[in-house]
Amino acid sequence: MGSVELSGLGYEITAIVGEYFHDVERAAEDDVRAAAEMAQNAAIAYSPTLTGKYARGWAMEPDAEDPSAKAYRIHNKAKPGLTHLLEKGHGGPAPAPAYPHIAPAAQVGIWELERRIHG
Repeated sequence: MGSVELSGLGYEITAIVGEYFHDVERAAEDDVRAAAEMAQNAAIAYSPTLTGKYARGWAMEPDAEDPSAKAYRIHNKAKPGLTHLLEKGHGGPAPAPAYPHIAPAAQVGIWELERRIHG
């Protein structure tokens, strides 16, 4: 470690804090992405598998509403209209019971992010 003149101390402190902030931000982004991947994998694993198309339809994309937030959106590209009907069940001419699979998958992602943040 070298010496710093008093006149440059503020600049050096700012540079060190900026580098630390950048490292923390990058680590947080990595943690959020890993947790989102875990939630996506759980959604695939917990999905009903009549044909497998619905389960294979889960996708993870950066949240377009706020790209600076470093958030991800997990959704079903193959059968987007089916997610709510399966998760909550429905009445109608051919009633179907609820098949909760999205909420448990989201919980997996939450637990993974908490585990990563808290060590």
